[in-house]
Amino acid sequence: MLADVEVEEFVRQWEAMMDECLVREVEWVKDLYTKKMAWATAYIRRFFYAGLRTTSQCESLHAKMGRFVERRYRILDFVTNFQRCVDFLIDNEEELDFRSLYGSPILQTQFPGLEKSGALNYTREIFLRFREALKRNVRVSIVECNKLEDRRVYVTQKYRRPLFRWTVGHHFGTDSFFCSCMRMESFRLPCVHILAVLVQLDIGSLPESLVL
Repeated sequence: MLADVEVEEFVRQWEAMMDECLVREVEWVKDLYTKKMAWATAYIRRFFYAGLRTTSQCESLHAKMGRFVERRYRILDFVTNFQRCVDFLIDNEEELDFRSLYGSPILQTQFPGLEKSGALNYTREIFLRFREALKRNVRVSIVECNKLEDRRVYVTQKYRRPLFRWTVGHHFGTDSFFCSCMRMESFRLPCVHILAVLVQLDIGSLPESLVL
């Protein structure tokens, strides 16, 4: 369900799962597969969900509310403690904003220009995710570059994994980047493949198209 793989790989794994678990003729499994466009990451990764999947948003809110309200409360107690919960969430968000606005994180990667640019453009929490991707881009190599009239297309490959390839397009007019893995569309953060191309092009700061 959560495997971030290409559609072809998802289909291959699904077929292997049905043979291994002997569920090929189970009606519930057949019905589930017909609805794969609604739940399989391979199909929905081009859409942005702000990191939320299924009922996670509701469950997260319930967990926070459970720290402030109880079933035995009367209506007045509930309203009072509900307001305490709201105040807590507001204070927590303001603290996170403060951490993002003041203070600079210590640079840790071998790409200080890109890392500093990420620190300046992203909130602290998003920057930490960006930095992890920046660290991993060294595992990706560019094996092919095709020059077209309005863009260049790079073929990237995972280290020692020739079957794992992704295509990155760089459009000159808008200075925008697109990758076949669609992580940018799904998470609004540049993927390791795009970052590998930025490093190859010796770009020292994030293009505006990669800061949403």
